[in-house]
Amino acid sequence: MSAEKPETEIDTQTPEDHEQAMEVIEVYDQSQIMEMESFEDEPQRPSKTQRKKAAQALTDLGRQLVELKPQQLARLSLPDDVAEAVAEARAIRSHGARKRQLQFLGKLLRQIDVDLIQSQLARLLAPGRHEVALAKQGEQWRERLLTEGPAALTAFLEQFPQADRQQLRQLIRQYAQHGEKPKGKQAFKSLYREVHQLLNDAHEAQAQQPNDDSDDE
Repeated sequence: MSAEKPETEIDTQTPEDHEQAMEVIEVYDQSQIMEMESFEDEPQRPSKTQRKKAAQALTDLGRQLVELKPQQLARLSLPDDVAEAVAEARAIRSHGARKRQLQFLGKLLRQIDVDLIQSQLARLLAPGRHEVALAKQGEQWRERLLTEGPAALTAFLEQFPQADRQQLRQLIRQYAQHGEKPKGKQAFKSLYREVHQLLNDAHEAQAQQPNDDSDDE
């Protein structure tokens, strides 16, 4: 007897069933893609190490603020509570209490945007191009005042009428009389400080003047 052939499996799925199945698969695939995209869009939480480094960076920033001179602090845009915390830290002499105050200052800094403070501090601690230019101008004017006589003093006073004529003439005469002796060296340095201060005051006054170019257009 010949062996019976196994019955072939008959595909009973209709074209309509196949189309519905493909639609279900497509919807599932789209939902998976959306879930993946939403997961990728979620911001990654910083690790414990990153949070620790960020906290330490703000504590270091607070320490820098505490070590500044009062006139330097006055040039920074510090919130009132931060400025008070800095002042308190400067007055503390105990190492442990000062450390706790710096940690408190760091917590205050974490609550604000410190970008402006950091940029102002960077400009304050690193001499800018204009400061280098002012120093060079101060040296040039001192050289002229000491070597060109009354004509240089007249030119300087025309440019800086607020200058103390008597003080400048006295320093010029003192250097001429004593040269490289102690009194002469002192006059040499004092004359530069006088000239540089006038240059710096003029620069700051010019920087504070409003720009009227837009009104003229």
